[in-house]
Amino acid sequence: MAVLGFKNLSGRDDEGWISTALSEMLDAQLSAGQQLRVISSEDVARMKIDLSLPAADSYSRDTLQKIRTHLGSDIVVLGSYLDTGKDTGGKIRVDIRLQDAREGETIAAISQDGNEASLPELVTQSATSLRQKLGIADVSTTEASQVTASTSASPDATRLYAEGLAKLQAYEALAARDLLEKAIAADPNYALSHAALAQAWSQLGYDKKAEAEAKQAFDLSANLTREQHLSVEGRYREFAHDFPSAIEIYRTLRNFFPDNLDYALRLASSQRKAGHPKDSLETIAQMRTLPKPLSDDARIDLEEASAQSAAGNFSALQQAAATAAAKAKAQGSRMLQVQAADAEAFAWDRLGDLNKAVQRSLESRDLAANAGNPHLLGHALRTYGIVLYDKGDFAGAQSAYEQALSIFQKIGDGQIGWTAVSLGNVYYDQGKLEEARRYYEQALRIDQETGANPANIGSDMGSIANVLDNLGDLMGATRMQEQSLQGFRDGGDQRGESSTLGNLAGILVERGDLSQAMADYEESAVITEKIGYKEGRAFDLDGMAQIFLIRDQVSQARDQEEQALKIQKELGDSVAIARNQIALATIAIEQGKPAEAEALIRVAAPQFEQHTMAIGASQSAALLARALLAQSKIGDAEAAATNAMTLAERTSDRSTHLLATLADAEVNARTGNEPAAIKALQSVLSESLRDGYKEFEFEARLDLGRLELRSSRALGQQRLKKLEEDASRKDFRLMARKAHAEFDR
Repeated sequence: MAVLGFKNLSGRDDEGWISTALSEMLDAQLSAGQQLRVISSEDVARMKIDLSLPAADSYSRDTLQKIRTHLGSDIVVLGSYLDTGKDTGGKIRVDIRLQDAREGETIAAISQDGNEASLPELVTQSATSLRQKLGIADVSTTEASQVTASTSASPDATRLYAEGLAKLQAYEALAARDLLEKAIAADPNYALSHAALAQAWSQLGYDKKAEAEAKQAFDLSANLTREQHLSVEGRYREFAHDFPSAIEIYRTLRNFFPDNLDYALRLASSQRKAGHPKDSLETIAQMRTLPKPLSDDARIDLEEASAQSAAGNFSALQQAAATAAAKAKAQGSRMLQVQAADAEAFAWDRLGDLNKAVQRSLESRDLAANAGNPHLLGHALRTYGIVLYDKGDFAGAQSAYEQALSIFQKIGDGQIGWTAVSLGNVYYDQGKLEEARRYYEQALRIDQETGANPANIGSDMGSIANVLDNLGDLMGATRMQEQSLQGFRDGGDQRGESSTLGNLAGILVERGDLSQAMADYEESAVITEKIGYKEGRAFDLDGMAQIFLIRDQVSQARDQEEQALKIQKELGDSVAIARNQIALATIAIEQGKPAEAEALIRVAAPQFEQHTMAIGASQSAALLARALLAQSKIGDAEAAATNAMTLAERTSDRSTHLLATLADAEVNARTGNEPAAIKALQSVLSESLRDGYKEFEFEARLDLGRLELRSSRALGQQRLKKLEEDASRKDFRLMARKAHAEFDR
C-alpha cells in the first residue's frame, strides 16, 4: 500500500503542510500491527517527482498503472481535504479514497470532519475505517500507544515537522533544516523531528551535527514502534560511523520485513561504507531472489554499482549502472535514470573511454535538468566536470564545477567542499596556484566547520601543502603534509595515506633528505600493493626512480621509471604518461643519450600544451634545451630555453622558474654570454639556499663552478671540491661525480 497524499481544495499555500501530515500519520496507523506493508514516504515522494504527479483525489487507471510499476504498490490511498481557515476554528474535512492500482477501481471512500488541533484523532478514526474496509484487524492497545508516540502532541510542531519533511524529500536541505529546528523548539521530545533534522544536516555535510541529532532521536525513540525504533537507531549508528552496529540493525529489519526493499538496501549500503563490498554484493544477490517486482527494482542495480565501485571493479560498475538505467527508464523513474547515467559516466571515465563518459554524463545532466531536480543536477554537473577534467578540457571542467558549486551553495549540499577542491585542482594543474589555494582553503574551512571525516580534512590539507610546495614554502608544505597524513590515518583512508606519504617524500627529496624520502616511498608502496592502488604504485616507482638517479644508480632509476610508465599506459592517463616520459628523458640525458631524450620530450610535451598545463610545458622545454645542448643544436636549444622562460611566467611555481632559469643560463654559457649566465645562476643559488631546494642549489653551484674554471681555475676547483664534499654528505652521488669530473677536467 502507498499513501500518495491529499489534494488541498482551498488552494492556500499555508495549508499545504496538512497533506504531508495526513500522509505521515496514516503511514504510521496503517503499518501498525504489520498486516500491511506501507511504502515509505521517501519512495512516494521520489515517485511523484519522477512522474510529475499532480495532487488529486483520484487517478485514472493508466496513471495508477504507472504508479504501480514505479512503486510496486497494489493499493493506493489518496484523497482531498478542505481547511476552512482560522475564522472557523481551523475546521477540516478529509475525504479518503482507496484505489486498486491493478484494476483502477475504487475500493472504498470515507470522510471525516475535525480540526487542525485534533488532526491525530481524525487520522486514527480514518485508519480504523480503512482497516475495516480492508478486513484488517484493529491495532492493539500497545500498538496504538506506539502509534500515538509517532505523532507530536504539539500542533505547531506537527505543522513545522510536516513542512520540513516535505522540503527534505524535495532535496531542499537548507529550508528543511530551518523548519525542523523550529519544530524541535516547539516540541523538543518528538523523536522523528530530530531524526529528520539529522538527515538534513547529513545532506548539508555536517557529519557531527547529524550524528548529534540522530543520537537525540534514538534516545527519544523508546516509545515508537519496534520498526521505527530500529530504523531510527540504524540511522544513528550510520551517522556515528558505527557500521558494525548499523549492519546488525538493518539485517534484523531486513529479516523481519523481507518485502521492504529499503531495509535491504540500507544493509548493503552500510556494508559497503564499512569497507566490505563483498558482503554488500552478497546482500544484493539476495535481493535479486525476492518476488517480482521487488527483484527488478533499479535501486538494487544502483547499489551494486556503488559496491562494485568500492571494490574497484569498474567494468562491473558500468554493467550494473547500464542495467539500472534500463530498468529505471522502464519504471519511469527519472531520478534513478539520472543516478544510473551518472554512475555509468564515472565507470567509463575510470575505464578510459572518455567519449562514452562524456556522452553519459551529458545525458545525466540533461535528465536532471528536465526533471527539475537541482540536487541531482548539481551532482550530474560535478561528474561532467570530472570527465572533462580527465579529458584535459580545463575550461569546460571549470564551467561545470562552477555551475555545480552554485547549485550546491543555493540548496545546501555536502558536496560544496568537494566541488571547491575540484575547482582548485583545475587551477592547480594550470599553474594558477594562488587561485587553487583559495579554493582549497575554502574547502578546508567548510570541512572543519561541518565536522567532516578526518580523511576529508587531511585531503584538503594535502592539497594546500602541494600549493605551498610549488610556491617554495618547503617547510610549511612539510608540516601541512604531516597533518594531512595524520588526518588520513585517523580517518582510516589508506589510499589517501599512501598518496600523502608519496607527496611528503617528494618534498623531502627537494630538501635533500633522501633516506627519509625513500623510507616514505617504500611505506607507501606497501600500502598501494595491499589495497591494489595501481596509480599510487606508479607514483611511488617514479619517486623512487628520482632518488636512484640522484644517488647515481642510473640503471635502477631507469628500471623503476619504465615500470611506472607501463602502469600508467595500462591506466590510460595521457598526462601521467607524459610525465613519466619526461622523467625517462632526464635519465637518458644522464646516460649520455640526448637524442633519445629529445625524442621522448617531443612526444610528451604536446600533452602539456594541449591541456594548457604551464608547469609541465615549461619544464619539458627546459629539459629539451639541455638535450639539444648535449647534441650541440645550439640554435634550437636557445629557442627551447626562451620558450621555457616564457611558459614559466604563466605560473608562480618556484621549481618551474628555477628549472627554466637554469636552462637559460646553460644556453647563455654555451653562447658566450657568461655575465647573464652567472647572474641567473647566482639568482637560482640565492633562492635555493633561502627556500631549501637542495638539488637546485647543487645544480647552480656546479654550473657556477664550470664557469669559474674558465676565468680562475683555482677558484673553480675550490668551488667544485666543496660541492663534491657537500653532495657526497647528502648522498647526492650523481652530483658529486659530476663535480669531481669537472674538477679533474
